[in-house]
Amino acid sequence: MPIVGAILVLSVMIAPGAAAARVTASPVRGTLLAVLFAEIALVGGLVLSLAPGLPVSGYVTAIAFLLYLGCRLVGRLRGRPAPAG
Repeated sequence: MPIVGAILVLSVMIAPGAAAARVTASPVRGTLLAVLFAEIALVGGLVLSLAPGLPVSGYVTAIAFLLYLGCRLVGRLRGRPAPAG
């Protein structure tokens, strides 16, 4: 269980911030986007887990990862270089 919890925390805290950093350089917009992305991942994971009865954590992690990939693609299409670090 500790591993599942650690992965869930990382997917909710790290992935939305990384996704937001790919599409904006503004700290305020980045924070707002990160909160929005985290909420989308959490609510989406809860809703998706209701139908098949599978664990929420897999859905939350998958949605957060898909959001990151989408933002990475948007950042690349806009010609924004990856943040250093």
